[in-house]
Amino acid sequence: MFNSKWTPRGFTDHQVKSDLVPMDEIIKANEFQASQVIDSSTSLREGDIAVSTGRRSKVCFAKSCQWDKSVDGHVYIAYRLAPQYTETETKVIKKGMENIEEGTCVRFVPRTHQRDYLDIQSKSGCWSYLGVRGGRQTVSLQTPHCMRAGVTSHELMHAMGFVHEQSRVDRDNYVTIMWNNIWRDRLRNFEKFKTDNMNLPYDFGSIMHFGQYAYSEDGQPTIVPKGNANARLGLASAPSHIDKMKINSLYKCGLRPPRGMSFKEGDIANSYMRSAITCPGNACLWPKSVDGFVYVPYIVSPLYDDMDRITIETGMQDISIDTCVKFVPRTHEGSFLDIQPRYGCWSFLGQTGGSQVLSLQSPGCMWSGVASHELMHALGFVHEQSRSDRDRHVTIVWRNIQPGHNSTPLPP
Repeated sequence: MFNSKWTPRGFTDHQVKSDLVPMDEIIKANEFQASQVIDSSTSLREGDIAVSTGRRSKVCFAKSCQWDKSVDGHVYIAYRLAPQYTETETKVIKKGMENIEEGTCVRFVPRTHQRDYLDIQSKSGCWSYLGVRGGRQTVSLQTPHCMRAGVTSHELMHAMGFVHEQSRVDRDNYVTIMWNNIWRDRLRNFEKFKTDNMNLPYDFGSIMHFGQYAYSEDGQPTIVPKGNANARLGLASAPSHIDKMKINSLYKCGLRPPRGMSFKEGDIANSYMRSAITCPGNACLWPKSVDGFVYVPYIVSPLYDDMDRITIETGMQDISIDTCVKFVPRTHEGSFLDIQPRYGCWSFLGQTGGSQVLSLQSPGCMWSGVASHELMHALGFVHEQSRSDRDRHVTIVWRNIQPGHNSTPLPP
């Protein structure tokens, strides 16, 4: 029998809720307020994932579980809020939505006529189905027990198709499950599943990660990080950077580089028609104006949010300070930078003529330093260690370089 007195380790009724792992709050609410069986045809797995009879719950990294993507590049998820939520509770729920939207292409919109939508209700406990099911789909955020923005984001990420981080197929490489410390009838909540990890690193700080003492029988840890004793599991009030990378990868919130394109040195785009490296010459330079400045016109994709635009513009300003280069919004110029949230961070080398794509995927490339780096490539600069005299200053340890990334050094 589950211990009815279980609480997250160290939790007291007087503790500030923001100090707790969202999943701890969810477990606490569901064990105290909800049954592990919601109704005769639905039960909870892993503490908060609703599973209906006849449907597999885990193999959900597939199109059948994804919400549709609009032609404008966004994923619009319609929702309805139950009328019993107060104004304050509604703000908490919407904050959880906003925390997912920031840096991703997902947008939560009030339902008007959409067939598929989330019906957010104050049922018993905090739980969600996994991925889109079709039609009306319940997400339970019981008041007041589930009224945290982090809890909302957690359940909405389940609804988008994401399982718990420690359920990853490769989780045993990163954490140790302390089976002897787990309550006997909750062992199943620690199963791992065949997941598509989208080549993203294991995220100890994911909002989808169990806390270190989840379902502890005796106050001892149930999950212990490997090789990172200081890692704090799941301690997030909003989706982590890697959580947002997962969303953007699963829903393709940015285009992959077009066919026929390869990359030199990791982020310098190379097409069939042009060498990406032989560019430190006048043919690659942006023209200089009669007033002594180099004006580089640009357009920024409307898919970026305000914070993304600020980051990109800061990267531009960092170059413009103390130089003659000025980045200016395009008006009529034939040659310009077309800054888009495609797949990854990359640029062509120097001016190519016409519309010239520079990719700054959001949120992965949303650092002003990354923007400056790619803009420097677009201005015609290669990586510093590619200099012809670099061997006087650094040693390249070729045997330590991954196969496929050890291309021949540049000629002098």
